[in-house]
Amino acid sequence: MRSLTIAIALTHPPSQLTTTMKKHISEVIVYKNQNRKSGARVTLGFTALFNMGMTDSVRTDSNGVARIHHDSEGHANIFVDGSKVGEDRFPNRVIVYL
Repeated sequence: MRSLTIAIALTHPPSQLTTTMKKHISEVIVYKNQNRKSGARVTLGFTALFNMGMTDSVRTDSNGVARIHHDSEGHANIFVDGSKVGEDRFPNRVIVYL
């Protein structure tokens, strides 16, 4: 029986291949003209004094759902395509209408 050796070349440094796990996953469902909007860019902006900051932007999927991974908890503004469209407490699952 022969053995087969496969070499895999990494195109990114190992530090870029590791991802950190976040504590929470929140869902923002985006509607426009009574239909779910795919491809919208969603960001949360946390506003608490000791918990401020923006999440990475996440695009909505074909069902209009953005799953945002984050560590922060509490009040946050919801931004869709750069415009503030609402606010809520997170982690949470919310629906926004454009």
